[in-house]
Amino acid sequence: MRITPILILLMLTLLPVDGIRHEMYSKANFSDEGIYLYFSDLIKDAEECLDGFLNEDPNALNSSIDLHRKVKTIEDECRFYMARGVKSNVSIVVHPFVSLSKGILNLIRYQSVFLKNVYELHKKNYTALNARTALICMKSSVNEINDSINDIENVVLWNETSKLYFDVSDLKRKLKDVLDLIAYYESLLEGFEIEGILVVVSDKNPYLYQEITIQVYARNVTPTTLFIDKIGYEIKSYTIKKSFEEVGEHEIYAEGVKDGKIVKSNVVKIYISKIPTYISLTSRSVAFINEKVDIKGFLYDYYGKPLCANVKVRIDGEENELRTYNGSFKFNVTKSYEGFLDVSVSYAGNETHRGSNASLSIYFSRFLISISIDADRTQVNVNETVNFVGKIYGDVHTPIYIIVNSKVVKELNVTDCFNFTLNFSKPGRYVVFAYFPGDPLHKPAKSNKIGIIVKSGVKNYLYYLLSVAFVVSVILLLAYAKRKKKDEERIELKEEILKKEVKEETKELKRLDIPNDVREAYRMLFEELSIRYNLKRSLTPRELLKALRNEHFAEKLRIVTELHERNVYGGVELKEEEKRIYFECIRYILSAVMRI
Repeated sequence: MRITPILILLMLTLLPVDGIRHEMYSKANFSDEGIYLYFSDLIKDAEECLDGFLNEDPNALNSSIDLHRKVKTIEDECRFYMARGVKSNVSIVVHPFVSLSKGILNLIRYQSVFLKNVYELHKKNYTALNARTALICMKSSVNEINDSINDIENVVLWNETSKLYFDVSDLKRKLKDVLDLIAYYESLLEGFEIEGILVVVSDKNPYLYQEITIQVYARNVTPTTLFIDKIGYEIKSYTIKKSFEEVGEHEIYAEGVKDGKIVKSNVVKIYISKIPTYISLTSRSVAFINEKVDIKGFLYDYYGKPLCANVKVRIDGEENELRTYNGSFKFNVTKSYEGFLDVSVSYAGNETHRGSNASLSIYFSRFLISISIDADRTQVNVNETVNFVGKIYGDVHTPIYIIVNSKVVKELNVTDCFNFTLNFSKPGRYVVFAYFPGDPLHKPAKSNKIGIIVKSGVKNYLYYLLSVAFVVSVILLLAYAKRKKKDEERIELKEEILKKEVKEETKELKRLDIPNDVREAYRMLFEELSIRYNLKRSLTPRELLKALRNEHFAEKLRIVTELHERNVYGGVELKEEEKRIYFECIRYILSAVMRI
């Protein structure tokens, strides 16, 4: 299952915000409030990045990279879901945030270049040129940030009948402080002014058709011509927008006039690369063996354009070719035995677009079965018989084994309901359960455990001893009577301890009374695991699965998580068989953790 930021936002469009993890989703009303709150948090992240710039914090660059990556991920996912017909106001909001995060990233990146060079102005000649170039790029980044803030301010979202507007007042205030700091940076270069013309570009490694900004800086020179690949263009503005239609290296420089003489600027070399492409794949992550699983894919480029092309599909080493239609493609897979199925899809690219690839794995699981047994009594005397009845849930036609105190005592061929009897020849405590070892189609399974207390039969034992003592002598009778009293006290103490253990085990078994509701059953499991493993109550189902991935019941928890997400987050009603598997997995996990 694809759980991504955009999917969360799509759910937030329909869900209340408070108590979002455990609320009844079906009762929620339509609202953009979830989107509004999510992107409002991104605005706060942007403000923190600008604070880092103002404080010249070295960690600000990493923060700006994280912000831009987060926004780009949302943008990419938005394209993917829009291609699938899933529409949301996320697509309206995300575009100005991409420009905002990119502008902040460039601003902080060029600040680090400026600071590195400005501290060495007295040591090297070229540092003044580098510092000036970085200063111009910072100014260009501020313009991009300012335009983005204006666009964000004009975005309108709805909370049912009320309009929602983003608060960008703090961003605007901080941007003014940024301009003041840049003005201070400019004052540091006053003693190191560069005579002539300087050409600066916003990106030296753009993609094909990607627009870049070319800026011309001149001091005591009148700029006249901008040369791009030796073709001259009259300079009418010091800021020029340009995109390229050929892959490869391109040269840019400018010329101007000073005192009647032609002055040439620095030469900027940029390299135009092919347009990146992306493949998004989505499918279920867990299925049963021989079950067909649909895999949907989408091929698109950096600009969000769907691509019609051939893609290669590789399934466990076997390769086939598919044609995309408006970027979309679909196929199904299955596996006849338990294990992971590896799927990869690749696009070779062409003269304008780069190649790309994506992969995923689907775990095909054997079918789960469950076994339950019950006894007509749990306390008997020696050599008395206990009758058991049981039921196996699942289409199984194979033997199961009856285990008593870790030893196999019976083998039964069962298909549905079954029964058996056990005779206990010695006193003590016995634990009885049924065990299915598994087969190619079904996983191993254990039934619930039943504790049996077997008493020694004290009255018969006393009659025998009295008879023998009477025949032998009165003296032996008196010795026996004394010994008998001690034995009775010891036996009563032992029986009392055994009764207490059975009572505790009965209490534990009663706790496994799982609610017959997907959400409530998971809530019960979540609470028990949180207490047993001292985990935070704020964990998501996926975070809980990750935290317990090394536990022996992790595979069953993975299946529970998958089915829970399909029902609660995906709104898909589980089939009866899936519900049975879901509740039995929860029962197994709870039984396991209660024995810890």
